[in-house]
Amino acid sequence: MTISLILDIVVAGLLVATIAYAAVLDRRIRQLRATRAELETMVVGFNTATARAESAIGDLKMGTEAGSRELKPLMATARQIADDLQFLVERGNELADRLDVGVSAARAAAPKGGAVSRPAARPASTAPRAMRSETEKPERPGREVSDAEHALLKALRSVR
Repeated sequence: MTISLILDIVVAGLLVATIAYAAVLDRRIRQLRATRAELETMVVGFNTATARAESAIGDLKMGTEAGSRELKPLMATARQIADDLQFLVERGNELADRLDVGVSAARAAAPKGGAVSRPAARPASTAPRAMRSETEKPERPGREVSDAEHALLKALRSVR
């Protein structure tokens, strides 16, 4: 066997390998071309979904900004009302403390073991005490209204 025959056999083997590889490569290229249409549809669908999402995000931002603008005055009003209520509670607590001190002092001054005299039943007014006008007569004649009671009544009237 001569060298030229051996070289021809090696070249023929390489050509067979090249042809086989070219056939595999051709099949993959055809597959890629076939799926290219599917890939294009997927890309178009993805772009459409992205555009809708961006539009929805813009609408959502506008909605939250509008809601925020509507809520700001309501929150400011709520804060004012909360502050007013806190003030009224503090004033009510102060008045309750003063009344407690007064009741304790009255109990200490009352005779031990003696019957506690209660005032006679009085007719009920149609309006609660806090809502009566200053022109109405006090329920007990001769009773002085303290400064704390005046302040509480004034605060209650201003809330109305």
